[in-house]
Amino acid sequence: MNGISNFDYLKMEGDIKDKSSVCLCGHSNIGRILTIEKGNGEFKVIECKNCGLKRTLNRVTPHVFYRPDKIDNPEESINKCMEWGGSIFSEIYKFKKEGRLLDIGCSIGGFVKLANTRGFKGEGIDLNKYAIEVGKNLGLNLHHGDFKDMDFEKESFDVVTLNHCFAYIDNPNNLIKRIYSILKKGGILGISDSNCSGLLPRIIKGRWYGWHEENVWHFSTKTLISSLRSLDERFKIVKVKNSSMAHHSDNPILNFIKKWVFHTIELIGQGDKTIVLLQK
Repeated sequence: MNGISNFDYLKMEGDIKDKSSVCLCGHSNIGRILTIEKGNGEFKVIECKNCGLKRTLNRVTPHVFYRPDKIDNPEESINKCMEWGGSIFSEIYKFKKEGRLLDIGCSIGGFVKLANTRGFKGEGIDLNKYAIEVGKNLGLNLHHGDFKDMDFEKESFDVVTLNHCFAYIDNPNNLIKRIYSILKKGGILGISDSNCSGLLPRIIKGRWYGWHEENVWHFSTKTLISSLRSLDERFKIVKVKNSSMAHHSDNPILNFIKKWVFHTIELIGQGDKTIVLLQK
């Protein structure tokens, strides 16, 4: 049965290997331990007693970085990626309408293609070599490798984005500082990630597809904002938007109903995705 269960920390203390760096807020006080029960098994999440940020307990090596290894229809896949990135791009476009854009964790480059069609010079970087090759074959400017190892010039980008990959970063402190250095003055850092405190994850619990054991962090809107503020105070948060992840169906009528329902959920600030824009 899918669900979320609470466990007493004292009974689970032996399971915690690293007690020295539990949370991005700098505290190591553990509150609840949650068991996320999904259809294919379960994993445990610890919650910071100080700020409420959740972290996967004894996280396994993330195979998600190396997916996909086969794409049957690259054009269809990239169009879906463009659609998924539409919500954060709409917010970025209010601040920047052209320039050089870098998407970190770009996969096959859907967001890069979207940026290109709207007047930007888009680039992407990802650890998945296969996905990068697929995107390159579609004419996109993509780089294979780790962002920290790339030799990007200082103050060379107008926009940098992280779409649903910030939660995978074990120590994002250096990442945020490096992004700050390659952004031009007035440049925008756009981050979108799942919101585990939204209405949908509270209702369907373990069935919510935002729960991933590959994640280091499981952000709510509140903990994402507080974490970003603590990582680099030089950035100014200029926009926070509650949104919803893609919950699509092959049935057009069901899609229409879902769109209306999730739009309503967003209006009351209970969507399962958070968009944050920061400015240098």
